[in-house]
Amino acid sequence: MLKDFFDAMRQVVTIAEDAQRNRAEIKELRQQHQTLLLFVHKLEARIERIESDNKHEREKLALQLQNTLLQFERRLPPASK
Repeated sequence: MLKDFFDAMRQVVTIAEDAQRNRAEIKELRQQHQTLLLFVHKLEARIERIESDNKHEREKLALQLQNTLLQFERRLPPASK
């Protein structure tokens, strides 16, 4: 009977230690989650900025092409009738 009592007490202590370890791991995982979430938000902002820069660059290139074509058209001799 005394052995059963000590076994039960050992199980209680083991469960308490496991619970304490689990709480510490949960706290660490929450911190990692927050760090990853912050990283994802920063990454999202960078991607949006890159997409915006690319859009502006494409628009700029399209305008440069249009200007070049207009300049080229002006250099052509008038069409003969």
